[in-house]
Amino acid sequence: MQLSERLNTIIEMADPCRSAADIGTDHGFVPIALVERGKAERAIACDVRSGPLDRAKEHVHDAGLDAKIECRLGDGLQCLTPGDADLIIIAGMGGTLISEILKAGAAVLLQTQELILSPHTDAPEVRRRIACQGFAITEERMLMEEGKFYTVIKAEKKEIEEWEKMSAQEILFGPCLLRDKPAVFVKWLRNEARKDRELIEALKKEAASDAIVRRITEKENELFMIETVLGGMKE
Repeated sequence: MQLSERLNTIIEMADPCRSAADIGTDHGFVPIALVERGKAERAIACDVRSGPLDRAKEHVHDAGLDAKIECRLGDGLQCLTPGDADLIIIAGMGGTLISEILKAGAAVLLQTQELILSPHTDAPEVRRRIACQGFAITEERMLMEEGKFYTVIKAEKKEIEEWEKMSAQEILFGPCLLRDKPAVFVKWLRNEARKDRELIEALKKEAASDAIVRRITEKENELFMIETVLGGMKE
């Protein structure tokens, strides 16, 4: 079973656990790899669509893991009950949807110890939601695959002290990525700065309105934070 770099990264970041749940499992490759690599004793593959879940069932059966991986049809965390999963993985969807899934599944998260999330977009929204649900970000990795940037966020259940709360800059860019500044993250920052400058210039050419002014201000503030992080760094 050949996995993408992104999926391999997700599995590498997972701590060994009793049970893991993969939300939006698609082909079921992540639960299979978690069990085969000894990351999880058992796993639950969840998907809201019957087609992908049927494919996952076939792959689980072909891997000889019917006794260790259960496939469930359901929307988000609704296919789980509290205590079902020590680890929950949600990847392959936008950050707004991931945030909504976490919010709706608050009861399940009370008995979950670890989250691994990989939003395609709106990562800051996911970081805000993680903090609201009583988790702290402990590791972040960024990678580039087929010309696109991907962020993988690992969070663990923790009572967060006031001094540990994330700053606006940490929410926007990620506390671990800001601390470590890996090369791919710096490349992403420069790419985001370029896109912000282009958008600001385009918006300034449009007819003025309250919405346009707010958008320009938002992007100028974001660009300022990016340039602050990049300040003093070598090209």
